[in-house]
Amino acid sequence: MRKFWAFWCSVYAMLGIFFSVAIADAWNEEQLPADPATMYVITDSNVNVRLNPYVEFMEGEENAEWPWDLPDSGWQTNSDYMSSCSVFPEMADKTYWYHVTIANRSADERNLVLSVNNIFVKYLSVYVIGPNGALSRVWHTGLKSGARKIFPSAGYSFPINFLDFKDGKTELYIRVKSDQDYRLDLRLQDLRSFSHHDAEEKIVNAVITGFMLLVSIFSLIMFFLLREKRYLAYNLFAMGILANLLITGSYSSLFLSFLNHLDIARLYTCFCFVTLWGIQLISLEYLSNAKWVVLKYISRTFGLFFVCSAVVVWFCPGYFASILFFFGTAVMFLLTLVWVLYAVMKRNSAHLIYSLAQLAFLFGCIFPYVCTYGMLGWSKYAIYDFFLISISAAIMISASLIYRFYKEKNYNRNVTLKAKMSRRQFVNFFSLTNEGMFKADVDGRILNINPALCRVLGYRNVSEISRSGKTNIKHLCADEDSQKIYGNSVSKLIQKYDSSNREKGDGSVLLLEGSIDNIKLRFVSSEGCVIHVSMSIRLSEENNDSFSIIGDVKDISGDENLKKQIHYMEYHDQNTGAFNRKYMIGLLESIFNDAGDGGDKDAESG
Repeated sequence: MRKFWAFWCSVYAMLGIFFSVAIADAWNEEQLPADPATMYVITDSNVNVRLNPYVEFMEGEENAEWPWDLPDSGWQTNSDYMSSCSVFPEMADKTYWYHVTIANRSADERNLVLSVNNIFVKYLSVYVIGPNGALSRVWHTGLKSGARKIFPSAGYSFPINFLDFKDGKTELYIRVKSDQDYRLDLRLQDLRSFSHHDAEEKIVNAVITGFMLLVSIFSLIMFFLLREKRYLAYNLFAMGILANLLITGSYSSLFLSFLNHLDIARLYTCFCFVTLWGIQLISLEYLSNAKWVVLKYISRTFGLFFVCSAVVVWFCPGYFASILFFFGTAVMFLLTLVWVLYAVMKRNSAHLIYSLAQLAFLFGCIFPYVCTYGMLGWSKYAIYDFFLISISAAIMISASLIYRFYKEKNYNRNVTLKAKMSRRQFVNFFSLTNEGMFKADVDGRILNINPALCRVLGYRNVSEISRSGKTNIKHLCADEDSQKIYGNSVSKLIQKYDSSNREKGDGSVLLLEGSIDNIKLRFVSSEGCVIHVSMSIRLSEENNDSFSIIGDVKDISGDENLKKQIHYMEYHDQNTGAFNRKYMIGLLESIFNDAGDGGDKDAESG
């Protein structure tokens, strides 16, 4: 009970630290002006500012190709939403224009970087106009640009040089085309700060990408080797995260050049559904011991839903794919809450850790979509979401693998303990039973003989039998007939096992139940006397996949002597020992029968 509550306290402490850091960062965010301004003034040597409150925006003007084609009126200022947010956007591309004025009041020459961060903007142009009103630089990203990244400094990045515009004003115009009402986050940084920040993110992104790549390769290899579905689930989960990291992370420009004819937004959503499918399959492993059959069927149904949704996103509008993703994630969130409740009821710490990590991961997955629709500012929370997704994914995979390893280790340990206990019980029974028992290989070579059988044969122990040269069961037989009977019985038992394997594919039933009983043999004792025995034999599988013969031997010499005594009393007088009347009648009948048979033969020959 103490461990259980200690675990809960640790979880709450970790969550408290995480949210405390997030709140502290939000509290220390640069103070924005109460009323949105239209110009940002550079006053110091270190620049790292979010430009959203200084930006004017205009929706429409699809035909305008240059800043001077725009009307003077129609500009709006809003520090929260850079564009309108509609739940069901139009299918056609929309055009948004953004304008910000930057004045350099610092004495330094400025080499700055403008970062325009968004997930799925389709087309972006940046125009730089100097103090004299002339267009100095222009950038066009193209319809299938490789800059659609979801991390803070991994969006569109444009160098802005203030070398020629000291103490002057520089105007930036940004044109965005998209089929949905996305929100942009604009940030201005000095080159050194941006490079340092970008390098840190690339290192972290490389570590997470490498980890997911190793997990996916390992899971795929283990799936082909062991044919266990759980490794396929790990592979789907890791591959979904890995694919989205490659197409939206810090290294996306290296991979998106091969995907010029694909819709990256649809590809991202497709892999999100693949990731959710992997989560659902991994979760089913934890439901394997649960008695809630209805929950299992619900989980499998939504597994099929995720597979179908991963295909449907390529043929449906983008907003409909987002709605499917919201719905699927919400259902998985509710199912995960049920698994948390189940883990608490069962006091299973491993299941609880996994379920809490899954809740955090689902929250992290849905966060980019919430920001995409303008409900939250992305640049402010992206780094926390990145670490939340990465850490929770690592915890999920680690907890699942470690728990499965722990479970299999306990299972193997229990099996080993039961096997040792069974072997100990068998050894005790083998040594203490009053019935004779032996263990031999299929060729008859003696492996062990218990004390009871040694006494039947007139020996003190099995070593004495070995010293006498009797190392095979056939050496104990008194005649060749007994040797043949024993050999045929062993062959018949092995044939039964082979036929059981061919018909049912499993010979273990025969190992447990199959035997050949009531085998009558004649053994020879240490004194040379013949001992009549009744034997039962069965197969036993050894550790090296070979077989041995376990035999039960019962001395029935007393029964044979009793039969002989009864036969003697039947044909002899009890007082004199002479043959009695029954014997004489039987003898005469035998003589007459022989005489009759001889006369018939003579008549036939005559």
